[in-house]
Amino acid sequence: CRTGRGPTPAGPSYHITRVALPIARVKAGANPDRASGSYDDNETTGWENDGHLSTAWIAYFLGKPSMISEIVLKLNRFLTRSHPLEITVDGKTVFRGESALSLGYFTVRLHAVRGSEVKIQLKGSSREKMAHGEKELSGQTLGDGIGETASHALVSGTLSIIEAEIYGPAGDT
Repeated sequence: CRTGRGPTPAGPSYHITRVALPIARVKAGANPDRASGSYDDNETTGWENDGHLSTAWIAYFLGKPSMISEIVLKLNRFLTRSHPLEITVDGKTVFRGESALSLGYFTVRLHAVRGSEVKIQLKGSSREKMAHGEKELSGQTLGDGIGETASHALVSGTLSIIEAEIYGPAGDT
């Protein structure tokens, strides 16, 4: 079969725009023994605070100061609730706003900033944005989080993170 388009160009057909920045340690406002579940690359684990707004924060520490350009979060109740968040890098606010409803991950794109501590804090109650229990075309209920923490995420003041990922621009850490 001839397409008339010529040979496939040599070299990669993509270019890497970001690199994952490894998290060296974590500190949390509550349940610190479960905090590593929020960045273990396992979507069946996660971390949540104890339901009090004063403990609704988690801080990730990178192994070294790096340029940070994206923070990607999978929050519990990602499909039905938005969460008012503040994200700081070394104490400087880089994002203040609501998480978007999604089929999983919410990405915060930043003007690249150098730092080693990324703190994510819930700044108020999450808001119901979509009717809970809606169904897919197949008739199955749409998944909206993990285990029992999905129901706990309804409690005012609860921050529940399934996965957090921190990225820097490619070639510039």
